[in-house]
Amino acid sequence: MNKKWKLVLFTTMIILAFLACNLPGGSSLPATDSPTQLPATDSPPEQPAIQEPSEPEQPAEEPAPEETLDPEAGCTPDSEFIDDVTLPDGTLVSPGQTITKTWRIKNDGTCTWTGDYVWEQLNFGESKLKANVQALPLPVTVAPGQTYDISVELVLAADAEIGSRHTARFQMRSPEGDLFGTHPFATIFASPGSGTCPIGTADQKTFINPEERFCFLYPKDYDAYIGGMGHTYVRHPLTPGVIEEIVATVSIANYGSAGGLSTTDWADQMIDEWKAPATTPAVKNIDIGGMTGRYTDDLPGMTGNRIVFLVHNGDGFVFTIIPVDDAFGDRKQRALDLWNLVRSEFTFFGP
Repeated sequence: MNKKWKLVLFTTMIILAFLACNLPGGSSLPATDSPTQLPATDSPPEQPAIQEPSEPEQPAEEPAPEETLDPEAGCTPDSEFIDDVTLPDGTLVSPGQTITKTWRIKNDGTCTWTGDYVWEQLNFGESKLKANVQALPLPVTVAPGQTYDISVELVLAADAEIGSRHTARFQMRSPEGDLFGTHPFATIFASPGSGTCPIGTADQKTFINPEERFCFLYPKDYDAYIGGMGHTYVRHPLTPGVIEEIVATVSIANYGSAGGLSTTDWADQMIDEWKAPATTPAVKNIDIGGMTGRYTDDLPGMTGNRIVFLVHNGDGFVFTIIPVDDAFGDRKQRALDLWNLVRSEFTFFGP
């Protein structure tokens, strides 16, 4: 191709390009092909409409309603007994007396206890030991895992029989009205004096002598009473119609002042007075409710007996257990079993 035709062809291409730029919509072609226009297409400031919809961002804001929910919704209330802070079980309380019982309780659930929770006496209508109010609202807030000392004033009925046992049972009630958790209690004995007396199993009872100020356990199917001359007796029930029956028996007697002697010296003195002539009884130590007494099986007695000596607060006490002679067979074993129960929890209490 000669130079003339090349010039004509070049001129024609320039004219066509010029015409294309001036056609409707023709500006889109340079915008698409020109690399200098790409930043304008991708730049956020040039595309505000693409970022206007808020719907895609709403899921990130959904936790907001959770912050306004009740934090206690779906929680589980529970409680655990930790300790008796005051008034141990078996405390002596005079009829008509007001006392304060305190328990240490742990919030063992996932609910926070507020003033809408109440400490309620379960046997309010049937016990002679009653709280001033049946349901006591909590005066503080107790978070899960915390402990709280709950105190209640209790009154023992004025007509409570001396030596009788009384219990007040409690449990927590939720704002919804449900009882939950531990249900501790206060158990006392109606008696003048200060101190505690033992509480046995379901097969045992507690005997209290308010004048001599001692108490002990004995089998509930045995007889226990204060007899003549102030002697306290516990014995196996007599057989109806049988006269002068020898049954397992423990008696307790206060012989008065021991003259300042110790248990050992007083026991030696008493044994020397009571022994058979020209005999030397064997004497041994024995535990009586944590106190050390002295005993012998070698003193005269038609049924065979064990005599135990103990000095307490200057007074000499004598315990007699019968029969302990092998000739009485199983009655001997019953007598020894009775004595072991009596002495195991024998307790002196204060005025």
